[in-house]
Amino acid sequence: MRTFSYNCPGLGNTRVVGALKSLLRQTTPSLVFLSETKQIEEYNEEFRKKLGYDKGDAWSTNQEGGGRAGGVALWWKEEVLVQVMSSSLHHIDAKVIEKDGVVWRFTGVYGWSKNEDKHNMWELMTLLNDQWRGPWLCGGDFNQIVNSGEKSGGRLMGDGYMEDFRLYLAECGLKDLVFHGYPFTWDNRRKAKRFVEERLDLFVATNEWQVHFPEARILHLDRDRSDHRPLVCDPKGEANIEVKWGWQFRFEPHWVRHDGCKQTVAQVRSEEGHSETVNKLDKCRLKLDQWSKETFPNYRTQPARIKKEIRKLDWLRKTNVVLDQRRTLESELAALDHDEELFWKQRSRANWLKGGDKNTNYFHWKASSRKKRNTLKKLQDEAGKRYVGQEELFACMVTFCLYSQRVHHQFRHRC
Repeated sequence: MRTFSYNCPGLGNTRVVGALKSLLRQTTPSLVFLSETKQIEEYNEEFRKKLGYDKGDAWSTNQEGGGRAGGVALWWKEEVLVQVMSSSLHHIDAKVIEKDGVVWRFTGVYGWSKNEDKHNMWELMTLLNDQWRGPWLCGGDFNQIVNSGEKSGGRLMGDGYMEDFRLYLAECGLKDLVFHGYPFTWDNRRKAKRFVEERLDLFVATNEWQVHFPEARILHLDRDRSDHRPLVCDPKGEANIEVKWGWQFRFEPHWVRHDGCKQTVAQVRSEEGHSETVNKLDKCRLKLDQWSKETFPNYRTQPARIKKEIRKLDWLRKTNVVLDQRRTLESELAALDHDEELFWKQRSRANWLKGGDKNTNYFHWKASSRKKRNTLKKLQDEAGKRYVGQEELFACMVTFCLYSQRVHHQFRHRC
């Protein structure tokens, strides 16, 4: 069960929401913690449902009469049982009960940014620690670095704040988990001379939690639409197998913006003469598919290519040239958002053109529901033996489906 943590710069920004959709689609977390949502509770509920999460809890400054600044939210899927124990403008603390009966605790945190207020976080963590003695995972934007090596550029931070952070982590039995990816999770997006980057976002856990999940991995993902990087904690490294049903032609809405599409259709109509409509449509389908592959050879891989280039720049010295190149690539990435939105609307099989943006919740629900049907999680053979996990499912299918002559075996897809 993956846990996702992200300091997103406001759910009221459509580009931020689009980036968040893409991130959640790629990482498929069951538990999502967001900070700086900058939305009142009703809108948090709306976004949660729109992004495919069944339940959740949120806290905004609006609840304390402070407008829409800040805000935290915790969302989860129906596959996991979550009981929120306490929450505030700076944390959501919850007990997590997984299907296999494992019980652990997750605390999403959003630390105070001003140095004079940082003691509030240490006091909060101490209070929460006194209330629990089991497996505990804590993650989010702490707004504090553990040591001087977690900051590049700018003025040095006083040792006192870092020592306090290390001290309170030790008192709570929380240890920094090993991560993969670019080390710094936040930067100020300034020019080279004033450029600063720090590791403010992290996951920490107790020994008990690490004993339950010894293969846990923390991933620092690509930064997108935010000055913070999203983080994913994958405790078990499990993955579902997406069942592929074969090739199916789909007309992509963004094609109509290109003259080549109209020319291809016109060419087929002129070549086929008075042949039957079915034959024309079949040839048009093949021609359009060929044209799209030639015109958009890397349509689905362009975002990945751009993000790869951005990752390369992240590791270079932050000169003005490097930072300008990064901004250019980010602009190219933003230009792909519209086509991606059209792509997912097309995949929903919904009449979205008629409903427009009002239909957003519907077509995402449609696409998500179809994805659930196309996901293979468990198999059971005629003897009643169950197969779960990627390796077991592959072994089962190879043994009984691909090379066996005993074709009478029956399997049931159990979700």
